[in-house]
Formats: sequence, structure tokens, C-alpha cells
Amino acid sequence: MEGVESRVMSTLKKITLNNPDDAVIEAYDLLFKLLSKYHHKKPYITLTSYSIITNPAENKFRTIKPTNQTLRTKLFNVKYVEELLQALGFTMVDGNYVYTSQNLSPLGIAVTDVMAAQTSIKENRMSPEEKAKKAAFEEYKRKQERDHAEAEKLLKQFEADRKETKDRLPATDSIANATHYGARNATFKDIGVDLCAQKGG
Repeated sequence: MEGVESRVMSTLKKITLNNPDDAVIEAYDLLFKLLSKYHHKKPYITLTSYSIITNPAENKFRTIKPTNQTLRTKLFNVKYVEELLQALGFTMVDGNYVYTSQNLSPLGIAVTDVMAAQTSIKENRMSPEEKAKKAAFEEYKRKQERDHAEAEKLLKQFEADRKETKDRLPATDSIANATHYGARNATFKDIGVDLCAQKGG
């Protein structure tokens, strides 16, 4: 797997360095959509219902056609794209690139790496103001994640402390238990108050 990822990363770098940024961004968009046929949009999560696994006999989900007008002008016009497809495991069959393997891991790697490469290009084209805004937004998201994690931690600690306290306390199933069942309760007479005398006065 490391060999596949290394080849993919190396080829993505060649694509980025040897083509105009706009063309590369557009090609990566298209490539991402093509690979999403095989892999869910959230990498390493799950496969779509129209993936190779659920439709292993359908070649249309495994085939990328260089003769397609859109692919010819927006994907295959970019240098080293065909090398990238080969690195992913596509092979040329009757003029088309076909994914023949049952192992989908390389495609999952590609989804992540292609989007990372595209993001890098977009960031390099940002103005200082745009970069500052992006950095501020990312820091805000990180803070939100830290705050959420801290709140979860405190809640778990609170629940654990409450359970520990409850386990230490004696059972109080009834009022009798709370007043030490069988014990004599104090009366007004015990504390020196004569209710009859008060009424007579």
C-alpha cells in the first residue's frame, strides 16, 4: 500500500508542477468525481450503492473513456494524468482505462490525496488577507473541537462522580429508613411544650 501511495503522491506532484493551476484544479475536480463512483465522498468511511463491490460485474463503473468529450478536454489534456491512473491500478483495455482489481484501497487513497493536492494549489493562490481569514476560521474550528472535547470530558467526570457518590450512600428505600426505622420520634412534650396549657390560656 505504501508503494501505491508513494507513486500517487509523486505523480500528483508532477501534475501540479507541469500544468497551469486552473487546468489542474479542474482536472482534480473531475478526477474526484470519477473516483467517487468507487468511493464515498468522505474518504475511508463507506462505499456508495453504485460502487464496484455492489456492482462487480458492471464495467461502466470501472471504466474511464479518454474518447469522452469532457474527459478529453478537461482531464486527459493535463500532463501525467494517464500516469496517475496507472499508478492507481487502472489498465488500458481496448482504448479505455479499466479498474480490474477488487482492492479499492488505492482509490480511497487517491480521493484523499487528490483533494489535498487541489487544496494546496488553491491556498498558494490566496491573497494574504484570504490566508489570514482561512487561518482564523480553522483556528475557530479547532477551538470549537477542543471546547466540545473538554465539555464531553467534564460531563463524563460528573457522571462518574455522581455514580461514585450514590454507591457510597446507604440505601434510602423508604421514609422509615431515613428516620432510622423503629426509633422513637421527638414530641412536643419532649421539648417542653404543653399544647393544652397554651389552649387554656
